[in-house]
Amino acid sequence: MIAFPVFFDFGRKRIPCPLDPQHTVVESELALHIKRCPAHRKQEEAEAKAYYRKACNTGSGPEVQLDEAAPGGPDAQGPDPKAGKSAAARLAHACGMGQARFLELAARVVAACEQVCGADEDPVEELLEELEALPGEGVASERSASNRPFSAKHARQQASIVGHLRRLGLLEEAQERAYVEFGAGKGYLGLAVREAAPGAALVLIDRGTFTLPADRVLRKMKARFERLRVDIADFEPRGAPLLLQGSGLGSSGKGPEPSLRPWIALGKHLCG
Repeated sequence: MIAFPVFFDFGRKRIPCPLDPQHTVVESELALHIKRCPAHRKQEEAEAKAYYRKACNTGSGPEVQLDEAAPGGPDAQGPDPKAGKSAAARLAHACGMGQARFLELAARVVAACEQVCGADEDPVEELLEELEALPGEGVASERSASNRPFSAKHARQQASIVGHLRRLGLLEEAQERAYVEFGAGKGYLGLAVREAAPGAALVLIDRGTFTLPADRVLRKMKARFERLRVDIADFEPRGAPLLLQGSGLGSSGKGPEPSLRPWIALGKHLCG
């Protein structure tokens, strides 16, 4: 349970707004405030979008049960991961696993990665050279102009992901496909994919708001892309225009449902 601070204003108790804890409201006026809160209007607007369907991607199976002996289980000695979702709580849980169990988990992650992506070394350097050599205002020029900290690190990560897409043949026939970036943030991974696969359609998804430097570059490139502000849990692909092919009229009964074009989901950093 998250504890929010409580404020007092001339004897009136103020509490954080349940829709947006960034501001507070007089507790006795909470019901009236919620109706006119800008966050409430934004939520209503979001829920009216065709690509919004509440909790459609949360699954219907039972919740994962912790093993009795697992860290955080009933018999565990140490922090419970359900006690908090902060980075500090997750770090405390990882430390509480002990070295042997942590290394076992790390080995399973590496094995799963190698099973999917192969054990070959990432084709990072080759992709970095290609991205740097591309003409126009793309990944390379945007980074050199911004001179942001850690940009080299992010470029290597993006080149690795693009390299794996290429190795798996997922950049072939790009004009017939769409690429959906989950947790797109500023959009640089999608921009790297677009530069490696000209003609590809991009859908950038994030529940937050960011400055959008990559979007500006994509517009200059006349790329086919759209940015959707929605939580992944509520994202309905059939409501995203760039993921549809055909001109059916859909559920009105006056035409066939539009079909989804082949699309590939990717992401570099998902949190929350």
